[in-house]
Amino acid sequence: MDHSERKHQTGYNTLASRGAGTFEEAGIKGTIVSSTPLGMYTYSKKLGSGEARAATVEVFLLHVQKHVKKWPEKGERQLAWVSAKEAVGLIEEPGVVPLLVRLMENELVV
Repeated sequence: MDHSERKHQTGYNTLASRGAGTFEEAGIKGTIVSSTPLGMYTYSKKLGSGEARAATVEVFLLHVQKHVKKWPEKGERQLAWVSAKEAVGLIEEPGVVPLLVRLMENELVV
């Protein structure tokens, strides 16, 4: 899944550029499956100043084509390939869980 909060930033309004976030954050290259998002969620994003603000994220299905060994935010994140069912128990962002459940119910992922 590509969860892109970049859609309102200049240059991030095409599906191809939204998928760029998956490379920056996880070293994953692929193609967004549909222009229709799977869903969206809102979370509290902590800014560098310490201030928190609401951020809305559109989530798109991504067909993974390649995973690289080095990527821009590698040292900032943990990456693990798990089933959607296992991910439900690992995800810290509660807004993502219903999206994973929807994927499993529609048999779009295992």
